[in-house]
Amino acid sequence: MVKKLISLVIVLLVLVVVVVAVVFLYIDSIAKAGIEKGGTYALGVPTTVDIVDVSVFGGTFEMSGLAVANPSGFSADHFLTLNDAGMAVSLGTLREETVELPTFDLTGLGLTLERSGGKANYKAILENLKRFETGDGGGEQPPADGKKFVIKKLSVRDVSVDVSVEGLANVNLPIDEIILEDVGSGKGVPLGELANIIVKAIFAAVVERGGGIIPGDVLGELQGGLAQLKSLESMGIERITEVQDRIKEQTGALQDIGKGLDDVGKEAGKALEGVGNLFGGKKDK
Repeated sequence: MVKKLISLVIVLLVLVVVVVAVVFLYIDSIAKAGIEKGGTYALGVPTTVDIVDVSVFGGTFEMSGLAVANPSGFSADHFLTLNDAGMAVSLGTLREETVELPTFDLTGLGLTLERSGGKANYKAILENLKRFETGDGGGEQPPADGKKFVIKKLSVRDVSVDVSVEGLANVNLPIDEIILEDVGSGKGVPLGELANIIVKAIFAAVVERGGGIIPGDVLGELQGGLAQLKSLESMGIERITEVQDRIKEQTGALQDIGKGLDDVGKEAGKALEGVGNLFGGKKDK
């Protein structure tokens, strides 16, 4: 009986080792498939990724070559492209249903806005996002439930927006950085919802900073489409503008300086007290 029990334990241990080995071997492929399915379902157009690299022990994630196809009927190959993405992971939450990410950085994002023949690719994307938020996937089945994410700080850097409007010269709008804080705070968000949030934040930044550069009617259509979606604020997400971010950095620097001066003052007070004690008298205030 004891021998059988020992044999059973050994078999179970071997199975656990095999399962863990398989997960480690295919974790990059699993993450890649999740990103592609989540993005495709949320945006309504094919989403692909070239490389995904997950380091379980290092607590990091890297991705490169993400591409979101343009809706059919438009000339550009892609609606959105992303060069690189990286994140830090709180290792203690990797085995939980909700994974905590202190930072998630996207770098080198290209966005193409097209309008021709009475149609606009951004309007098609906005309609897809609206269907996603209302639960109407247009016949598409949502990806199977997977990990959810809580992101303390999400940054999108080096954004380039190319705008092509029929009959007008093409224009480019560069955006240095878009920062979101407290994404998924509380219950977390799945990958599809994360794609939805990022695209909405980019559209909002285009509306905010495109005045005088992008045609007003394009900005108006973007603004009208965003108004039909859940606002980032209603989702508990704070969008930090570049000016706000610089103010926060400067405030933090001033606080550090103030703390340093306070520490110097305390040390000087201790030194004066030491001098008074040295000469055996009380120091005057």
